[in-house]
Amino acid sequence: MASAARRPCRAALACVLLAALAVALVHVTLVRCSAAAAAVTPLSVEEQQLYTPAQQFHTREFLRGFVQSMPGLQNLWTGEDFCEWEAVTCTEAGVRISAINWDHLTRTPGSLPPLADGVVDGGQVMVTVIALRASGANLMGSLPASWGALTRLRTLRLDKNGFTGTLPPEWSSLTKLQDLCASNNQLSGSLPPSWGATLTSMRLLQLDRNGLSGTLPPEWGGLRYMSIMVLELNQISGTLPAAWRHMWLLSSLSLGTNRLSGTLPPEWAGMTQLTWVDLHGNELTGTLPVAWSSIAALGTLYLYNNALAGTLPLMWAEWVWLEQLRLDGNALVGTLPAAWSAMTALTDLRLQDNGLTGGLPSAWAALSLVQTLNVANNTLSGTIPGEWRSLPVVEQVHLEGNLLCGCVPTDWASSGVVVTADPSVTAADCAAANVCAATTLLTVSTTTAPATSTTPGPSPRSATSWGSGGGGANSSAHKTTSAPLPAGACEVLHCSRCSTRDSTLCLQCNVGFSAVGEHACHPTHPSNACVLSGPMYVALLATTTAAAALLLS
Repeated sequence: MASAARRPCRAALACVLLAALAVALVHVTLVRCSAAAAAVTPLSVEEQQLYTPAQQFHTREFLRGFVQSMPGLQNLWTGEDFCEWEAVTCTEAGVRISAINWDHLTRTPGSLPPLADGVVDGGQVMVTVIALRASGANLMGSLPASWGALTRLRTLRLDKNGFTGTLPPEWSSLTKLQDLCASNNQLSGSLPPSWGATLTSMRLLQLDRNGLSGTLPPEWGGLRYMSIMVLELNQISGTLPAAWRHMWLLSSLSLGTNRLSGTLPPEWAGMTQLTWVDLHGNELTGTLPVAWSSIAALGTLYLYNNALAGTLPLMWAEWVWLEQLRLDGNALVGTLPAAWSAMTALTDLRLQDNGLTGGLPSAWAALSLVQTLNVANNTLSGTIPGEWRSLPVVEQVHLEGNLLCGCVPTDWASSGVVVTADPSVTAADCAAANVCAATTLLTVSTTTAPATSTTPGPSPRSATSWGSGGGGANSSAHKTTSAPLPAGACEVLHCSRCSTRDSTLCLQCNVGFSAVGEHACHPTHPSNACVLSGPMYVALLATTTAAAALLLS
């Protein structure tokens, strides 16, 4: 009986404990839910006490202008507390307008509202970010000149819309503006020179794919914090301003497909942070500046489809970080520098459609990362170097339109390399029908006057071709001369002494450099620390990091 009597008590006690535990869990859950609700529930602009009454009034009136100019916002932006409106975010730093879901709005075209004259004080408007770049926004009209009074504005993104008219000179008052994107519109007119004197905080300027004309203002050299400038696919003419060298933090410059003329300014060598330069599709003339070799961080250079002349600078071999180099479609002459074998980061090298002569440098076998190599439609002669068979990741080799003898290496076909070449070097009987002349020599290139090939094309000769599986006579004939070279005729960069009969064969490298094979001298330290000094690397890293953050934001 006693045992039976204790069982209800134990059961009752268990029930009490379970009930207490349930109450505790409910309490904790309610507390957590309340805390979570408090964390996500936005406070009103008055509760946050972020802005003064004057700032609240002028900001609200400015935003109400959008409601009038964009019919789709009439049912979204209602009430007095603009911090609760869709796509409006309020912080101590200011008000952001971004991420509007245009799919929920009407397709009625809208426009940008001007500041109500006598009503809105732009200096009291707390808006710092306006991002209306979605293609579905369907915004049209001109860029309001009165927005020059929005002195707190830092980011303005209006790309992929239908804006017309010109870039307002009045926007030179936007002294805090850092990012301006208005690409893919129908803007016209010239680039306001006045922007260069006052928009000194600008980091990103993207105005590509418009109808802008006029010239590049030298005054824009004052944009000293500019990191990325994209002006391609417009109708800009005139020359490249030497004064732009003062944009020393510039990391990316795109001016392709315009109507620019004149020469490449040697002064731009001072823009040492450049990693991307695109000037293709213009009317540029003159020679390739040797001074640009000091732009040590350069990773991409597009100069194709211009009217550039002269030779390929040996000193450009200093670009050990260069990945893409396109010089095709110009009027370049001279030989292919064996010294360029030092550009071991190259993945894409295109030199087709020029007037280049001489032979194919065997030293280029050091370009171990190259995937596309195009030297088509020049006047190159000699054999295809057997050393090129060792290019480990090459995918495309274009050799057609030259005067090459011998055969294409059979290794390329078996490894899946796409080769375009003349039938004379790809035919089954190329070993017998396309032998090289005994006098076929590799052109000797010097820093002052690159020579031209003494033998313009293939002629009969008894030798082993690459198509038949051997280097033999051809591998030496394409790189040796029949007489000692002039003193100092050394084609290998950072080499103190070359062979007297082969300008591409280094016998001794300079101090601080070591031989890589027989045809290249590379910095002793594997990280190439001497190319970029510590402070320069830190500045480059900071610039490119900021640029990446801008593009991803």
